[in-house]
Amino acid sequence: PCDREYRSTLNHFSAIYDEISEFLESEDSVSEFLPKNIVISLGSSGSTVTIAPASNGTFEVLSGSGVSSILISPDGSPAGAISDNGNRYLFSYVGGVWTANFDAPEIKVSLPATPGSLSIYRAEDGSHWLGDVEVSDGFGVANSDYGTYRLVIDPSKAEGHLEPVPAGIPFAVSGLSVETFAGTGNYGIGGDGGHALRARLANPTDIAVSPSGDVLIADTENHRIRRVNSSGIIVTVAGSGSPGFSGDSGRAARAQLREPRGIAIGPNGDIYFADTGNHRIRVIQPDGTIDTVAGSHRSGFGGDGGPATDARLEDPSAVAVDRHGNLYIADTGNNRIRKVTPAYISTIAGTGRLGYGGDGGSASRAPLRRPKGVAVDRAGNVYIADTGNHRIRRIDRDGIISTLAGTGVPGFGYDRQPALSAQFNSPQGLALAPDGSLYVADTSNDTVRQVTRFGTVVTVVDGRVDSNLGFHLASLSDGAFVTVVGGGGELDSPTGVAFDTDGRLLVANSGNRRVQRLEPHWQVFSSEDMPTPELVQLSEPGDWARVWRTADGTYYHRGRPIETGEVVWGWNGESYRLENNAISGWLAEPVELDHVAAFEQDRIAAGTGDPSAQAGLGWHYATGNGVEKNPEEALRWFRSAADQGNAFANYWLGIMYEQGRGVQEDAGKAFESYLAAARQGHAGAQYETALNFRNGYGVDKDLEAGYQWHLRAAMQDHQASQRAVAYLLGSGEGVTESLFDAFRWNRTGADNGNPWSQAALGRNYLNGDGVTKDTREAFRWLSLSSERGNSWAQANLGYMYEFGDGVRTNYAEAVRWFRRSAEQGRSYSQWRLGLAFMHGRGTRRNDVAALVWLGLARSNGESRADEAWNEVRSRLTAAQLRDAAERGQRCEESDYQSCP
Repeated sequence: PCDREYRSTLNHFSAIYDEISEFLESEDSVSEFLPKNIVISLGSSGSTVTIAPASNGTFEVLSGSGVSSILISPDGSPAGAISDNGNRYLFSYVGGVWTANFDAPEIKVSLPATPGSLSIYRAEDGSHWLGDVEVSDGFGVANSDYGTYRLVIDPSKAEGHLEPVPAGIPFAVSGLSVETFAGTGNYGIGGDGGHALRARLANPTDIAVSPSGDVLIADTENHRIRRVNSSGIIVTVAGSGSPGFSGDSGRAARAQLREPRGIAIGPNGDIYFADTGNHRIRVIQPDGTIDTVAGSHRSGFGGDGGPATDARLEDPSAVAVDRHGNLYIADTGNNRIRKVTPAYISTIAGTGRLGYGGDGGSASRAPLRRPKGVAVDRAGNVYIADTGNHRIRRIDRDGIISTLAGTGVPGFGYDRQPALSAQFNSPQGLALAPDGSLYVADTSNDTVRQVTRFGTVVTVVDGRVDSNLGFHLASLSDGAFVTVVGGGGELDSPTGVAFDTDGRLLVANSGNRRVQRLEPHWQVFSSEDMPTPELVQLSEPGDWARVWRTADGTYYHRGRPIETGEVVWGWNGESYRLENNAISGWLAEPVELDHVAAFEQDRIAAGTGDPSAQAGLGWHYATGNGVEKNPEEALRWFRSAADQGNAFANYWLGIMYEQGRGVQEDAGKAFESYLAAARQGHAGAQYETALNFRNGYGVDKDLEAGYQWHLRAAMQDHQASQRAVAYLLGSGEGVTESLFDAFRWNRTGADNGNPWSQAALGRNYLNGDGVTKDTREAFRWLSLSSERGNSWAQANLGYMYEFGDGVRTNYAEAVRWFRRSAEQGRSYSQWRLGLAFMHGRGTRRNDVAALVWLGLARSNGESRADEAWNEVRSRLTAAQLRDAAERGQRCEESDYQSCP
């Protein structure tokens, strides 16, 4: 019976199968519901791509119409296409529908200042946009913190740059906006392979940025580490999504993690992260494999002095790596900071017990309270977010701990006050800014705060929903204040902060399930509204007063408004009165200033409390112009004006302290006065502040800060700072080397009448540094600078004539310029002049004169003169040697004015 039933059932299903097969082969089949080829339109380009489903569930590209190339992802599925007009489109599959989204190409526009670059995006129709404003070549962009620039875009190369416009114009806006970098705000997982803005995150707690610009995210409750590349595409680099522990020595993407938190990048590109729930620190190596570098299968405390992988950790929540590859761990549950170097672990801060204390002593004896943030600077100083103590602490290179910021009382307050007076509330993430200040994710205050290098605390972003302030003044670099919209809840429990390769601040906003970025606001204006320079010829050829005319007819000179009849100073130190009329434009006439009358005018006004007059009166007493010098009186009036916030008075107080005029010389007080004036926008003080930072005079040496202050002065047409910025960009001291940017600043300074910038610009053209070699332009600028007495330009002009580089060889002209340069002490010219006398090129042969000049070159450090000096000396008689010695002595005693 069972057999009969079985056969009956089998026959029944066979009949059904036959009927289905017959139907599928008929015209009435359901083939329209089977997978078919799919045609995807590429936006408005008119191009299409046809793809077909494959048997393994993936898709393959069949053809493309109007498509130049197909973009295939590593797993073989179509990722996108590029149309014939160069537009790039990325495919997405949402809700059963395929679409192609235009991928707006980003043009990085170089900017020789923080934040490092602007991002210009090209739209589908070929137009270019900065934020929501359409821009084109020649447009102006301005920000009061970063200056004013003319935009230069080369669409064919997808690149651009900014030409500095140091006009000091007042319509440059300031500000930062908080923009989403990754995450939709919806809790969950999703979006890998697409743009990070369309991905879902689950309470991300930390971020790190690789040298290539990739952003790594600790996606904590998704149990993953994710990466966003420069195109904004997000992928998972570690973690299967299933909480647990597994995968060491295998592919990181298949490993199990448990609530990863802190993340940091090592010197060789290794990605370190705190696998918090597994009580371990793990590393993702460049080849994509994962391993444990600290912590074992048991939680708790133990293992100091032994291998880090045998040690016990308790809920580690933050990591940092120094430039030597040493690893620092915020061992939160153990109330300690641990250090792994190279494979052994030790405690560098914390006793293990909850508490606060130990400042001024060894950090290993100081109690901490659940620290959740750690950072290390280039000098090896370690910073701690002592979270439970609501403080920021610092361990110096000698292991001594101190409190950097925070009172220990949870709360929010005392912004722009000394850091030790400020209140924090459970701070966590830390990041060191390019300018050396420290940024703090003040988690329970929903804010990001900055601890400046000068010991104050400033709120950078305020996300408190109960804030009624509307905005906050903040500072991304000391003294440069920006406006940040607040009170709108942009931040919700920020836990991690980092700076990207352009110097922009990224925030892991765990409560909003996003990573957000602070973008500077730029004001955009058309090329017609750009300020235009007008050069006013002074008495000396090549010495100009440059004035800038804005669209409304206002003129600016060296960063301030100027009207007809005002007095300016030339490079030679003489004063000129500028007159402007509709027929001849601007003219300059030398003028002798009546200092006596000016002194009397300032004296009367100073008595009424006018700070400008008081500062002017101080200047008269300090310089002896219009009155007998009196340093004590100068100090009195400068201090009175400085107390009222006068920048000129602060600047001169710096001079008085630096030179010890009427007061004991004090480098520290000189620096403080210069800095106060620099923050008030005084270009001369900004220049002096830069010098102090670069030379370590009155402040710790800081080449980066020196560059930044030179840059601010340069943007106000300060000639010496313009030359300094060009030099630093060319040498890479305190800033990334850029010969192109150096050339641009040399050109700016040369147009401003600086003979040193003119000489440097000539060298740029002569050598092809940052610009195409052009000997005509080299000769023009070197000649201009040489006529104004610049010895460096004269030496280069002599070289051009001697070797016929860009001009016809003319030894006599070479000798003329070498002599003028040599008489100013330039050793290279002394050497070449000595060779000219030795060989009789361009002048009569004279071995005695040759020996004198070659000897001067040697004594001034020109080693290339040694061989010729020895040769000439060997063929002179004793009498000639005595004659040469006497002439050389007279030459040196006369400061090179009585030389052969």
